[in-house]
Amino acid sequence: MKKRVIIFSGLVNVDKNLVGTAVIYKKMADVFLAKNYEVFMVVPELNNLKTEKINFQLYNEENNKKLIHSASIIVFGAYPPVKPLIYAHEKRD
Repeated sequence: MKKRVIIFSGLVNVDKNLVGTAVIYKKMADVFLAKNYEVFMVVPELNNLKTEKINFQLYNEENNKKLIHSASIIVFGAYPPVKPLIYAHEKRD
């Protein structure tokens, strides 16, 4: 089974017009993909970025918990959503 990384982009939308911190999230995803991780990115809005390698997920509290439980690595970006951040902290060693 592949290792899984979850990247929470916070308030930043990652789409085909990468600007600001969105560039960093895409670069992080590329690094994890190169290391053979399965990459999920939790974003505030659906995007127009065409990629089959990054699994984009809309922010959803129930789905966030499932993703956190399945992750090997969890990354929280700028202005992270507080509830998943606290939940991840409580659920990890």
